[in-house]
Amino acid sequence: MTQYAGTAGDLIAGAESLEVTEWSASFSGEALEVTDKGSGGWQEVIPGLRKVDLSASGVFDSAINNSDPPEVRVGQTLTFTGEISDGGDSMSGSFLVTGWEYSSPVDGSVEYSFEGTSNGQVYMAGESTS
Repeated sequence: MTQYAGTAGDLIAGAESLEVTEWSASFSGEALEVTDKGSGGWQEVIPGLRKVDLSASGVFDSAINNSDPPEVRVGQTLTFTGEISDGGDSMSGSFLVTGWEYSSPVDGSVEYSFEGTSNGQVYMAGESTS
């Protein structure tokens, strides 16, 4: 499993952009067994499905954004773009919301946390992870 983290990014929910102040992503993949009689008693595998699990958090300030925080629901797809902390590269892709929490507003600011899993290709610094 490969992991990346960052301290800057954006989640796009409809027409609204949410500033991300901290995030981490775990890349994983499966191996598909394709062993047959010709394998000589050895297991044979090929690359299978890949996915990225993403956790992100940030603050939405209604005064700066001139709007209320966007409605986000589990099952919705958001677009994420984030800068990787060590090296200046970036990661982007679509993520299915699997968890979402808002804090109570304080002076117009709302803290949020996001959990999601990749929904299609994820790109690293302009390169596809496919």
